[in-house]
Amino acid sequence: MAAKRGTSAHADVDSPKNVIVTDFKDALDNNMILINSVSKALFGEKKYCPVCEKHGKFEEFGEGKRPNAKCAVCSSLERDRSYWLYLSSIFALERTKLSVLHFVPEACTRKRFLQFKEINYEVTDSDSLSGLPYENNSFDIVICNYVLQRIPDEKKALSEILRVLKTGGTAVLSVPMNNNFETTIENKAGSSSLRTYGNDYEKRLSDSGFTAKVVPIMDMFSDLVMNAHGLNKNERIAICWKK
Repeated sequence: MAAKRGTSAHADVDSPKNVIVTDFKDALDNNMILINSVSKALFGEKKYCPVCEKHGKFEEFGEGKRPNAKCAVCSSLERDRSYWLYLSSIFALERTKLSVLHFVPEACTRKRFLQFKEINYEVTDSDSLSGLPYENNSFDIVICNYVLQRIPDEKKALSEILRVLKTGGTAVLSVPMNNNFETTIENKAGSSSLRTYGNDYEKRLSDSGFTAKVVPIMDMFSDLVMNAHGLNKNERIAICWKK
């Protein structure tokens, strides 16, 4: 388990090296050519969920009933599958010693993380972002996916995530974004999200001390990969590193 404040902290694993976001794209394409050919022969036109590793139907979900959004087996959504694809491709999760902190995890990804014996996996709720009970430089990976839009003190939350992330570590800090907004706006009281993030989100992350990249899903994954896994072409994934 990660060292809590007041205990002896030690780094028992090497911090993963920073990886350029698109380094794995060709490898994913090559794998998907094989997966698609086998899938069509065995399962017809069904999709493949990288989280539960099952072939099956992807259902409509959400406002506007997004097609192929929800895995009928594990209930993963597009945003879950996109960051899972990225992390599992970069870190080889099933065989790498890592410490992971996950805020408000989805049931599907939490179940998968708990299956990896080499990973020290901790979960917490969004309330803890005001003061995390962990030593500095405790985690190789921090996942705070679609959470920050509901946090009143965003600067404090980002500061805490940066503090507990190891030097060289990776954080996935994606939020819902409106691509038509150049700057983030604060929403009126009573809204489900406290703010609507605009195209300045990458700068907000950088100003908080991260090396940050907010990447359109279309730039990370080919059409082949996006179609096979039911990804949303309008989403962006926010990947951050700590120098």
